[in-house]
Amino acid sequence: MELMGKGKTPGGQFTIGEFRIDTGNNSIYHKQQTLHVEPRAMHVLLVLVEHAGQTVEREVLFDRVWGQQVVVEEALTRTISQLRKALNDNQSRKLIQTIPKKGYRLASDIKWHDGTGSSVRDTGVAMNADVSSPAPRKKPRTFSLKHLVWILPAVFFVLWLAFELSWLHQPATEYAESVIVKPDVGVLPLTNQSGNPQYDYLANGIADEVLTALTKTSDLDLTSRYSSFSYGNTELSAQKVAQELAVRYLLVGNLQQLNEQGYVIQVELVDARRKTAAWNRTYTGPQDQLSDVSRQISQDVHHYLLPDKAAAENAKWAPERIEVQAYQHYLQGRYWWMNGSTSEWFYRAEKAFLDAINVEPDFAAAHGSLAYIYARYHFHDIYMDKNEAIRKAGYAIEQALALDPDQVDALHARAILATLEQRFDDATKALERALEVRSPNAQAWYLLSELAVAQSQPDKALEYALRARQADPLSPWVNINLAIVYYYSGQSEQALQAISVAQSVDQDYSWSYVWQARILHKVGRLADAILAMQQCLSLDPGSAANSAYLGLLYLELDLQAEAASWFERTASLYGDSVDARFWKNFIRLGYQNKEPQISLSMLQSMQSIRTGTYDLVPLLRQNYLALEKQHQGARELAKVQPSPLKPDVTVNIHNSELSLALLALSDNSRIKNTLSHQLAYLEQQWPDWALHSGVRANHLFIQGKTEEMLTLLLQAYKKGWVPLWWLFIHSDKSDNARALKRLPEFSRLSRLIESEQQQQRQQLNTGNTKITE
Repeated sequence: MELMGKGKTPGGQFTIGEFRIDTGNNSIYHKQQTLHVEPRAMHVLLVLVEHAGQTVEREVLFDRVWGQQVVVEEALTRTISQLRKALNDNQSRKLIQTIPKKGYRLASDIKWHDGTGSSVRDTGVAMNADVSSPAPRKKPRTFSLKHLVWILPAVFFVLWLAFELSWLHQPATEYAESVIVKPDVGVLPLTNQSGNPQYDYLANGIADEVLTALTKTSDLDLTSRYSSFSYGNTELSAQKVAQELAVRYLLVGNLQQLNEQGYVIQVELVDARRKTAAWNRTYTGPQDQLSDVSRQISQDVHHYLLPDKAAAENAKWAPERIEVQAYQHYLQGRYWWMNGSTSEWFYRAEKAFLDAINVEPDFAAAHGSLAYIYARYHFHDIYMDKNEAIRKAGYAIEQALALDPDQVDALHARAILATLEQRFDDATKALERALEVRSPNAQAWYLLSELAVAQSQPDKALEYALRARQADPLSPWVNINLAIVYYYSGQSEQALQAISVAQSVDQDYSWSYVWQARILHKVGRLADAILAMQQCLSLDPGSAANSAYLGLLYLELDLQAEAASWFERTASLYGDSVDARFWKNFIRLGYQNKEPQISLSMLQSMQSIRTGTYDLVPLLRQNYLALEKQHQGARELAKVQPSPLKPDVTVNIHNSELSLALLALSDNSRIKNTLSHQLAYLEQQWPDWALHSGVRANHLFIQGKTEEMLTLLLQAYKKGWVPLWWLFIHSDKSDNARALKRLPEFSRLSRLIESEQQQQRQQLNTGNTKITE
């Protein structure tokens, strides 16, 4: 059999078990049935056949089948599902095996009938290098708001260039008339007209760089990245887009050529008031000067719109020549970071930024971007060990700021780490500096809202979240951040509205469905929450944390079989690890509270006990109490950084469960009084969250106030839900627990929960639940 090249599908027939495959007509024959599959599905199957028995990485499949095309990430997942269905492997998945975080493996011998006499395993050896070393591939792109973020800056870049060129041919008097005191400008994504879809990321990235450069001056009113990029695929005229963005000038353009002869980029600045192109220009040069283009365009646009201030601004446009390969890696990383909607974004962005730094070690922006994603090591799933992530983030921050003291991404990363470590003054200083360097800066505003949440300041958190939305109203994450603040503040309807905005902008952003589910969970709409997470996992099937959370949601309705299925998937995504073994046995070890010693041993070693989606510290606390190992538990949990036991660390939303565990396990009266006092203050600041998160109920239970706790829980379940309710049912054998179960309110609570569960199960079974849009 001839080995396949990129984009080439060979002919021939072969057999996989009882299935005969004819590649010539893309058909699969089984018994008396014939099924036709898409040509690309057949091509994917052939690549797997070439390497039967070996793991084929996802990047190799994209590179071999789609080649230079830029497609959505889920295209491969859908193709694999089509093949599994055709080969009757949809349920068992034993034939086409998923290798977590790597790719797929065809577990079968192949028999060819095309006369070649060679087996796929024979040809697979020759292709072995390609299996693990594909050419770099850009993330598939859909026109979501995140993608518009890249496209709009590119368009802005093009429009800007056009504006400048027009100026060169205008009389001085007309030039003076075209300039306003503080011009308002929108930047649209560049259009990739190079004929190579591989350069979509580059066209968008250059425009984004132009927009970023222009934000360094306060002399222009710039529309936000997401707001501008939302018009990247519109059929509206430039004048109409400018009108909707409420700007006079709109920068648009295109990438016409990028090859060994060099690059050709055209831009145009549209004056919407005059309905004409005020300025246009064509930029050309050798490939090794590509990194200069965004600065040239930024400087030229600024000079055209504000000629009197050009001399004073020259320092901001100082050239910084970056090796072209490093620049391309950097823009690839930015593309993944800004457009990644699934759990794989971290790894792809990290690799691209590291590649850029390997080529250009003094690339400040690449170090800053790398610092930011390391600081977000637990943003969706847990991407790496906490200590390793913080160490790498700290090093990248120092490298970036040593090269450029105003590197904004590094300042943002410094603020994130400082907030996590409760160095609130340091976080504030970093964000204040970031706001001085870049305007508008929605990212800094929502990080300030995260800081205010960590400081238990609800009013400030909401103020900053709203300011972030004002700065970038169409950013999915800005709207999700606003939803989170509303969620903590007890404003569930407003939170769902903010989620709706995020999803209307980008319906494929999986993180929006996680928070939609959490909000619905809180208000007791568990069937809706489950449907939201099903949607999330259809978009991002590789997320271990989200799979675990869906399993936990099913347990809220006591649907143990469904929960076990999702815990099995969670285990498969963690590979051979303690986390995998625990999740595989979660029903027995966690939910049913059997074998607490085994459960405790595993929980102590797990990486996934706390994520951005759920927290299993209450289960850990219960096991320590059940085994009467309070002293050991207090000692171990005190090691968690930052520990609530340290004098400069306060109890907040993020460490509340850890604080409750230390309160329950500690025998030091001073520590218990301090923690109890701080928890009471936290509950006062966020009363609705304290009620529905179970923090207030657990606090009362630990204090021995079982009747008050039951009264509170009855109130909570009449208005919504409290997660991990089964911890109260299967609680430890302490005096408090025995007293709890003897009280009549306990029976009332159990009946109330059972009634709500039954109602929600009926909703789920009939399929009448409507997810809030």
